[in-house]
Amino acid sequence: MEHLAELADLDATYLGQIERGQGNATVRVLGQLSTALGVELDGLVGPNATASEAALRRAVGKKIRGMNMNELRVLARILEAIG
Repeated sequence: MEHLAELADLDATYLGQIERGQGNATVRVLGQLSTALGVELDGLVGPNATASEAALRRAVGKKIRGMNMNELRVLARILEAIG
């Protein structure tokens, strides 16, 4: 979680709060996280997939494979929060 927080320029405690359901991710925070993950926010959460969906999925997969368990939990919580 600390690594993701550092990449996203966010406080690790705040990401932990999101993970535990004690905090909410704002659009700004989602933007920072998408940047840290190397993906576009609209491609990550938007309803319309573009022609670059395969590339986006590969990029996200690559970032996810490099995450530790705590970072994965935070990401899962964020994705759950945004639907």
